[in-house]
Amino acid sequence: MKKLFALEVTESNMQGILPGDEITVDGNATPRGNGQDIGVFLIDGQNYISRFTRFGNQIIMLQDNGRIQVVRSVNVDVIGKVVGGSIEMNIKKAPVTAGAHDAISLYA
Repeated sequence: MKKLFALEVTESNMQGILPGDEITVDGNATPRGNGQDIGVFLIDGQNYISRFTRFGNQIIMLQDNGRIQVVRSVNVDVIGKVVGGSIEMNIKKAPVTAGAHDAISLYA
């Protein structure tokens, strides 16, 4: 059984995602660090969503405005892969399972 859950967006710097939007996350899926998959990450107790890539032991968070943030991968927990919501890209839609989940701020 897939671990799907919904998160409400509280802040956003990503095109196509606004505060108040809801995204669907697959907690069993690992986003690929290809700059296209969108992952949900826990960094220093804060949830973030971002496209990203990897370089050695670093995760490079890619912002839509062209800026990047480099984080050591040992400081990052991957929560899952975004599989649905208001994101303007070709991602598969998934039903949301019942249950309350934390709101998140979007990083990129």
